[in-house]
Amino acid sequence: MRALLGQELFKDGIFFPITIYVNFAMTKNDIEKTLKSIDRAFKLIYAHQDNIDEALEIERQRSIF
Repeated sequence: MRALLGQELFKDGIFFPITIYVNFAMTKNDIEKTLKSIDRAFKLIYAHQDNIDEALEIERQRSIF
């Protein structure tokens, strides 16, 4: 799910390493854009919860260990 969330946020120009922190440099528009993007991504995740790989546009990274 994290890969799909990251993919969808990246489409909207939001870099999602692991955690999203709100900081003083963010404007109200930045925060609203982030929340809208997260909402859209969560809806997509919910719609594909039984097969996340189906919604991914690239192959998910696999552990080599």
